[in-house]
Amino acid sequence: MPQTILLADDSPTAQNMARQILGAAGYEVTTVSSGAAALQAASENLPDAIVLDIHMPGENGMDVCHQFKASAETAHIPVLLTASKLEQFREQDVARAGADGVVVKPFEASELVGAVERALRDAPRKTVSAQEREEAASVIDVAEPEAEEDTPAAETDEERVRRVVAGVLEDFREWIEEEVMNRLRGEKRFEPRGPEDP
Repeated sequence: MPQTILLADDSPTAQNMARQILGAAGYEVTTVSSGAAALQAASENLPDAIVLDIHMPGENGMDVCHQFKASAETAHIPVLLTASKLEQFREQDVARAGADGVVVKPFEASELVGAVERALRDAPRKTVSAQEREEAASVIDVAEPEAEEDTPAAETDEERVRRVVAGVLEDFREWIEEEVMNRLRGEKRFEPRGPEDP
């Protein structure tokens, strides 16, 4: 499953260019035209990374970035800001907003892809991605081919993982105990007898 990028820019040209560049690099790109739309889109489906134009009508990219970083739900998501070569911005404002970098427009493919890759690589891992949840679910399905009748109907993925792991650990503990007992019995059974033993 490809990693997802949410891009907010009021320029259709910038949207199309970023979608083509990042799409060719294997990312799934969702584009919106305002900061408010970016906040709404992220609340519905958390992306793996966010790219925001600094200068947008309404809430600008720095304001939106600050909101993303202030929220526990999205603080872990790397956010890149974009600005054209002629647009002015202050580095301290970028840092204050919590942005993970700035990419200059018009986009150079290698620069945009490189910035996204670095941001994703360096991002703190505070949540499990959609891809990891699917992989974990497939492992659980292998370990638990048939649903148990006493499984709660509203069981969450985390609760299900814990239950399956606990079952596997219990089986392993019983196997270890059995192996230890067998070895102890074997040691007693084949223990050499002393000359004074009857």
